[in-house]
Amino acid sequence: MQILEGNFNSESPPPISATHSLSKKIFQIQWTDHFPLRLHQSEIDVVVGDYATVSKFVKESYHRIYGPSSEKFFDNPLMGAQKNRYYEEAGDFFLFLHEKKVVGFFVGTLIDWSSYYFRNCSILPEYQGEKIYQKFLAIVIDIIQKTKKVDRLEGDVSPVNYPHIHILNKFQFTITGFNSSERWGTLLHFTKFLNPEIQRQFSEIFCHGISPKPIQDG
Repeated sequence: MQILEGNFNSESPPPISATHSLSKKIFQIQWTDHFPLRLHQSEIDVVVGDYATVSKFVKESYHRIYGPSSEKFFDNPLMGAQKNRYYEEAGDFFLFLHEKKVVGFFVGTLIDWSSYYFRNCSILPEYQGEKIYQKFLAIVIDIIQKTKKVDRLEGDVSPVNYPHIHILNKFQFTITGFNSSERWGTLLHFTKFLNPEIQRQFSEIFCHGISPKPIQDG
């Protein structure tokens, strides 16, 4: 099993990207105020990471998570520099550690001044049954919601990724559309409304039948 070694602990200084991220500039979210932490009833620690560490993990371990087709993520070297700059400027990176070894990561980015995008969560196969993503998601949603600066959380999921869809349903994400592209194929677009008024407006326009439970503060 090939996983990365790293000196990740609460004594290490946070990455520069964590203290100068767009989330800090726009939403005033300082992720290092909330991490590192250990997930509830788990041996998994979550720390704020950086693009370099996540990029290395992707190149060394993506094939173990997504199979040979993952090579398509690295087949356009001309976009490499632009992609690097984008993630270094816009990305929030979180590492999942077991005994200080990287076993997965989560990446989020701003969409605009009121929307946050759950871009990617990847976990090594042998750790996928430990509910790492579910536990982490609950924490991140709570942190973002308490800022009262973000109206919605968004993400895209394959229509056949049933476990991921099930998780988002449990967190009351709503299917709000679909996207098709040459990069990812067809994806379902999910939104979780954090602003009660915006949720009400969406429900009145698009939803019929049972209304979602109202958003609870805190």
